[in-house]
Amino acid sequence: MSRSAAPPAKRSMSAAGSRFAADHMPTWTPSQLEEGRSFIDIWRQQGLDVDLARLTYTGEYRHVPQYLAACGWETVERKVADLFSAIGLAGRWRGGSEEEAIAPRYVTAIRGAALSPAGMHRPARR
Repeated sequence: MSRSAAPPAKRSMSAAGSRFAADHMPTWTPSQLEEGRSFIDIWRQQGLDVDLARLTYTGEYRHVPQYLAACGWETVERKVADLFSAIGLAGRWRGGSEEEAIAPRYVTAIRGAALSPAGMHRPARR
């Protein structure tokens, strides 16, 4: 998506320095959606009341980091293994490429901010 493809209103809704963090799935296959429903059904038996359909965006898919970047955000996307490594627990991630393919990705973003040399967002000043 090019920068000009983002609607101007979306680029101006957040002030410079605003922060955003989320997990996202780069792809949702029909089998993953079905597995998600089964997963929620198991948790529902334990008392969790979640409607997965209301938590899943069913419109046109946009890759979250690219979409945010097109809207003026500086983004960093990380895999689960990257997060474990960043906090000193690299040896704890037991998943392989198959597990990583179905695990959520994590994106952090700062509106109009620069990244540190390590590709991480700089901490907020207090």
